[in-house]
Amino acid sequence: MELLAALYSELSESTNGITAYTSNRIYPNIAAYAAKKPYITTQIISNPYVGHTNVKDIKLYQPMVSVNIWSSGYAQVRTIAALVQTALQDFRGVMGGAGGITVSRSLFEDEVELPEIDPGTNRPEYRIVQDYTIWHTSTT
Repeated sequence: MELLAALYSELSESTNGITAYTSNRIYPNIAAYAAKKPYITTQIISNPYVGHTNVKDIKLYQPMVSVNIWSSGYAQVRTIAALVQTALQDFRGVMGGAGGITVSRSLFEDEVELPEIDPGTNRPEYRIVQDYTIWHTSTT
């Protein structure tokens, strides 16, 4: 399983309430055209290969992943961002369920708020970007 697919599974299957806001609107890289807010997009912004572990044929990676939470309301975007952080910060184990990736540790790195005006509606939209380093292994 690829990292963004594992991240989708982890966020969409989280029991902490993320999908009560986003439903299944969690997208790799770019949201669907005219996606209803709120939604989440995820991107790998760097993907350094660390090297082999001391276990044969297991590779260690530490990609930086950006999680973007989009909403029409500030209070809602803050709530969803807190839920995402709870789900991902210090995550250890198999991400994405059966067939997922083995995560040594997910580290919350930073967060920034990026409000803007939606050019289609001329109304404010709110985005919070969170960055995580996700240490994981791969056998492929």
